[in-house]
Amino acid sequence: MSQCVRGARTSGKSFRVGRTLLEVLVEEDAGRTRLVSRLRVTYKWARPSIVPMLLTDVVELVMMRKCLLGIKRRAERLARESL
Repeated sequence: MSQCVRGARTSGKSFRVGRTLLEVLVEEDAGRTRLVSRLRVTYKWARPSIVPMLLTDVVELVMMRKCLLGIKRRAERLARESL
């Protein structure tokens, strides 16, 4: 099994203390590959402006899911065309 890892880490003085994004391609048996994406965010909960930030993050998660499903659709289409 082989893996390709891409990650990013940010930190700032805004509402969030830090954010980590990790994307891993894991090669599985039978010529299949799995894309694993992980987002981890740490917040400053004492700030009153945390509510808008949480709402923004919910929208961001929906957009990330749509993006990953698009990647899956294109990869499966390319796999079918290469047969």
